[in-house]
Amino acid sequence: MPAKNIEKNGQDKVIAARNKNLDLAIQQIAKDYGDGAIMRL
Repeated sequence: MPAKNIEKNGQDKVIAARNKNLDLAIQQIAKDYGDGAIMRL
């Protein structure tokens, strides 16, 4: 049972890192091209 818990924690970290990187990329695009240049769907 603990192996699944560790796997889920690892997946949570990957998802959190992905979301952080996505937010940073969107912020950079908005800074370079202005608000409304990109929208989340």
